[in-house]
Amino acid sequence: LQLSSRSAMDRYRVIPPGGGDPITLELDPGTSLAEAHVQIASSFGCLVTSMALLLRNPPGSALPFLRLPEGQVALETAEPLRRFAPPGSVLTAEIAAGSSVSRANEAPTSTEPAEPSLVPSAPSTPPRVAKSMEQRGLLGLRNLGNTCYFNSAVQCLSQTRLLRQGLLADEGFSPQEPADDITRLQKGVQKGPTFVAMSSLLSQIWGPFSGEASAPRELKATVAAASSSNNIFSGYGQQDAQELLQALLEALHKEMLRPAQNVSATDVSEDERLWRDAQARDASLVSDLFQGQLWSEVRCRACDTADQTFDLFWSLPLPVPVAGGTAPLDSALEAFCSEEALEAESWRCERCSEQQGVKRFGLWRLPTVLQLHIKRFEWKSPTAQKSTSSAVASGPPLKAAIPADSKLLSVTPDKAADEPKSGYPKEEGPEKNQEQHPSVSPSTVDTHLLQDEVGSLEKILALPWEQQERAYALVLRVLERIRDSPKEPKFRSLSSSAEKLRKDLLEPEGGLALLRWAGFRKVGGRFEADEASVTAEMAASRHKELMAHAGAERDRNFRRERDARIEAERRKALPTGCGPALRRWGGRLPSFGRGAQGFGFGHHVECSKVETQLKLQLDPSRARGLAPLPLSRWLAPGAPPPVHGCSDFELYAVVQHIGQTPVSGHYVAYCWHEPSRAWWLFNDAEVRRVEPYRIADEALNGGAYVLFLERASSTAPELASSTITAL
Repeated sequence: LQLSSRSAMDRYRVIPPGGGDPITLELDPGTSLAEAHVQIASSFGCLVTSMALLLRNPPGSALPFLRLPEGQVALETAEPLRRFAPPGSVLTAEIAAGSSVSRANEAPTSTEPAEPSLVPSAPSTPPRVAKSMEQRGLLGLRNLGNTCYFNSAVQCLSQTRLLRQGLLADEGFSPQEPADDITRLQKGVQKGPTFVAMSSLLSQIWGPFSGEASAPRELKATVAAASSSNNIFSGYGQQDAQELLQALLEALHKEMLRPAQNVSATDVSEDERLWRDAQARDASLVSDLFQGQLWSEVRCRACDTADQTFDLFWSLPLPVPVAGGTAPLDSALEAFCSEEALEAESWRCERCSEQQGVKRFGLWRLPTVLQLHIKRFEWKSPTAQKSTSSAVASGPPLKAAIPADSKLLSVTPDKAADEPKSGYPKEEGPEKNQEQHPSVSPSTVDTHLLQDEVGSLEKILALPWEQQERAYALVLRVLERIRDSPKEPKFRSLSSSAEKLRKDLLEPEGGLALLRWAGFRKVGGRFEADEASVTAEMAASRHKELMAHAGAERDRNFRRERDARIEAERRKALPTGCGPALRRWGGRLPSFGRGAQGFGFGHHVECSKVETQLKLQLDPSRARGLAPLPLSRWLAPGAPPPVHGCSDFELYAVVQHIGQTPVSGHYVAYCWHEPSRAWWLFNDAEVRRVEPYRIADEALNGGAYVLFLERASSTAPELASSTITAL
């Protein structure tokens, strides 16, 4: 290919017929389409009339390719090439199937026999033959360096038929509209970089001349730019495939938003108002497919008052019902929709003020494509490290567990109700052989004071830890002095006007009750502890008990602070950010742990994976070999009827994780390929067929992480075909 040395040139990248490394073409700005055609055909050794040029990603168009004038029309076109393809564009040269191949500058073929040549002729370039429909869409993706999470997610979306058709615009689509309304639905939509990159990649995967595995560099770069400010997808480290799906679908949704419309949503129910508003103001091809509506009810067990709310969802985060073994997939939905008791501290009935609430979920509107996120990963916080607080430095190290015979409060401060529900390890009690603290004899202490002041003592737990710490430290210091010097009168008398005593103990709620629990009584303007009631043994026992209680309280507050910081950092790192979009991905998502590194006082969070196999029933009478998942039993009371009356969904794609954490290991995808009527494994660049009778064991094993299901066909079950041979 002749290259010009002049600086002001129009540069193009041209991909040869059949693929391969592109060449750089430099042309004068006024070079006509005919001249460019001749030059490119000459470089690739093909007839000008048999070659066509395709412009990739034409500006302002939703199509992945634009075919330029070809054949005799191209040779008669004197207009500049830049009128058809802007400089810097990528062109693909294509040869029509069955066309003869020869040099473009060869003389016309003579009818006279040619003289034999002693020089062997160069082998001709075989014409490219288009793939059959059964072969398209089975192209692997190259691993760019720990990008298997990316490849597996993209392959599942590639096999989402309605999404693919909408992106490639090869036929119209909308769940609520006729098929020929795609132009009207997408009118006014500005196609952004993620849309263009995704469409381009899909056109390579499903193109008739696709050959080697594609490298999704452009799409990866656009997703990284469109996700949160942390750009977690910009590098080449392993990431979470479910997070990538969030980022990719959110980016496509934003770029494909249809113009907002004003709708009248008066005199309609709450669920209908929410649904109509979303359809009018926040609708795109993505939401048309993946968006459903969730119903939740909070009910008071005491007075039976119920409060209903509705949320939109794009993905359902399902808990794993059992640890290990095998369970049906519908058991995860059962666990998601089952009734759950609310924590008493976080809820109170507005009608009767009782704290006996229960909550349950139900499906209200089913999406066209149901995305199930299996919550296999549990992030656990390490035990808080020992503190060296100066407030209690003179005493022994604080213990993290309360003694079994503690009488400081009627319940332990680290009771089960205060434990977080995010999989953090439960605090263990003292071992059997652990030193037990001596009990306090009723004859040596006024035990009725404890019962009278339980309510006041509990108030101290509501104080900020800094105030609690000062109160505990003061009482501990007093008890320590009585324990070490029981005969010293000055240690048994405290002035109620002392500023430190008043500020740290008497003014905070619960502080006076704590002082009375330690054995002090108010006599005049002082607090006294006589030798008969507060002996050295009693002071030592109370000192140990308060030390254990203060240590447990400190650790619990530190855990809460640490967990709050972890959660804040995690939400910042989520590709959907902290805004309203988070709710449609499940609201309270599991802690992925990326933001937790470095928190927890120098410790790293630990991840465990629940590898329970969630199975679908085998059904040899169906082409996919699996029975549909019926969702009718989880529809909430009063839910609108499903579209076409069908609430059965068939599995068509699975993102599978191999390893122990979502940001390590390996990802693959199992997808149903409709043109070939077969299941296929997509393992980066490798693509392998999987027999239907094996799909339940291979795809739905303990690593099945994200499941894609589509509404089952309303026709009769299809017979599995045994005549389709491997491609």
